[in-house]
Amino acid sequence: MKPTHPIFRVLLIVAALTLFYFLSRPDLTTLGVLSLLVAGAFLFRVLNRTRSTSGEARDFSISPALLALMKGITYLVAALAWVAVTVRRTPDSHLGTAIIFGPSLLAGIMSTRYFGKAFSLFTGGSQV
Repeated sequence: MKPTHPIFRVLLIVAALTLFYFLSRPDLTTLGVLSLLVAGAFLFRVLNRTRSTSGEARDFSISPALLALMKGITYLVAALAWVAVTVRRTPDSHLGTAIIFGPSLLAGIMSTRYFGKAFSLFTGGSQV
């Protein structure tokens, strides 16, 4: 989509107004934080459309970053769901603790890896 497209301009205005609205409020809710993140990321992507030092245009495709972000969210939800499901079904011992936190720790590490990859791709860095 070209930056002169009318839908692009509307999205830019909506993102700027969202940022202004939630930054002017004294109480910042979860919805406000998520809106700030999305609107800020959109504005960052729009305003940082530059060429690399070698002269070629940078690739601003969102799909690899979005795929990595979705994987990270999936692993994070899996880690939290594992703890919620197993916390009442395991014995109160070291083995029970290992059953609860072992797989959730692994899923948390994987979600961190994919979040890092997504943010690296999103900001134009190298692929992790």
